[in-house]
Amino acid sequence: MMTRQIPKFILWALVFSAIAYFIILNVPPILGVGHETLDQRRALERGWLIVHLCFGLTALILGAFQFWPGIRNKYTRWHRNAGKAYIFCSIITALMAFYLLSNYPLPGSVIAFTVLNLIWLSTTVLAWLFIKRREIVLHRQFMTRSYVCALAFVFVRLLFKANDLTGVFNFIKDEDTRETLMDAMGWIFPVMITEFFLTWWPSIKKLRMGRSEPDSNT
Repeated sequence: MMTRQIPKFILWALVFSAIAYFIILNVPPILGVGHETLDQRRALERGWLIVHLCFGLTALILGAFQFWPGIRNKYTRWHRNAGKAYIFCSIITALMAFYLLSNYPLPGSVIAFTVLNLIWLSTTVLAWLFIKRREIVLHRQFMTRSYVCALAFVFVRLLFKANDLTGVFNFIKDEDTRETLMDAMGWIFPVMITEFFLTWWPSIKKLRMGRSEPDSNT
């Protein structure tokens, strides 16, 4: 039993490590702490960024604990209240992102992040609607989609840091094109992988099980 839990522990260890690194990387410049400073555009938006960051990080931390069965099953009241707080923080963060995108310098990235925000809002609202109807399985699926969208902002920042260290995307010479591509890839791939495991993989397993059964017509 414990052996089956190891991949989950590794996954969540990676998630919390990514969130911690995201905080270390992004919070000090926004708060004006440390040696790194914001560019002129982001410095003018510092107040908005601080509020956006507070709601976003609250959603990331609360959302992670929503998936732990031990907490979810033992502390049901806390789970419900934390879930409501996650939904509220996610909606506020996504709506604020629309404002911040109005001054974003890369038009292609504006489109990519706008689509991400719409998916985040939609999956979050649907998760809430399904739990209101006691559709537990659908609620968990859409909460998973919503949380991956929340994490996408972490993935994007980590992708840029990975490129700084490895230069894997530097074959794209135009800097604006390279950054636009990375902004899109940082969330499209996690969302696609999530959708594969939530919808494609169960269907594939059913198909395999159906093929393994003897044909009743023979």
